[in-house]
Amino acid sequence: MHSAIFEADKESAKNFTRFKILENFKYSLFPQLFEVLSLNFFGVSLTVPGLIVTIIGLIILWIVVSIPVWLAGKVATGGKATFGDALLATLAGPIVYIIVAFLVGFLFSAVIGSAAIVFAYILALLAWIWVFKASFRTGWLQAILIALLAWVIYIILSIIVGYLFGIYYPAPFFPKI
Repeated sequence: MHSAIFEADKESAKNFTRFKILENFKYSLFPQLFEVLSLNFFGVSLTVPGLIVTIIGLIILWIVVSIPVWLAGKVATGGKATFGDALLATLAGPIVYIIVAFLVGFLFSAVIGSAAIVFAYILALLAWIWVFKASFRTGWLQAILIALLAWVIYIILSIIVGYLFGIYYPAPFFPKI
């Protein structure tokens, strides 16, 4: 019994020593690099490893979100859509949406008041559908079909993945099956 405790203490001492060696190595090798590349962004400290993990996470999220759009594009275009088309649409769509919503809301709020926000969101949605139209080289009706099908496929995949991983959704968001 006593030797088991001693072995556990010895193992934790090894782990602590490894940790200290890595910390000392990191800061002694490139001390300026780690000080310069640690940024404070709106009260959140960003480090190089944190930034790399964030970028990798966003790329993975971008790929996952493109899957329903790709499947919807395949259905709407008769199998002609590629995954690259979906990646382009899911990358450019939100960017165009934000730009149009901001500009229209900003420019028209002085003229028509708070109704400009509603007008801005409608035009931004049309701009996003235009991105689908341009990305998949389709007409307006097929682009609307892609947008609606992508939304339905996303909900279905979310429910399936939720059940597979044991994630439960609140009742107001998803109907019970």
